[in-house]
Amino acid sequence: MEMVKPLVTRTRDRWQWLWGPGAVQGFVQTYYEDHLKDLGPRTQAWLQSSRDQLLNKTHSLCPRLLCRDWTQG
Repeated sequence: MEMVKPLVTRTRDRWQWLWGPGAVQGFVQTYYEDHLKDLGPRTQAWLQSSRDQLLNKTHSLCPRLLCRDWTQG
């Protein structure tokens, strides 16, 4: 039992460091900078692009007699 106790203590200490506030905070900070920092502008660009694609597809499917030509105002 005496030989196992130091091993268990070292393992527990390592896991506490890994799951401690510093490690988690570093992970969250890195994740935010890599994936979420520019989420607003990326979302707006995606919505604009999706809207434009949908309008273009809808316009191309619409018969000319029923739809006004958007390019002429």
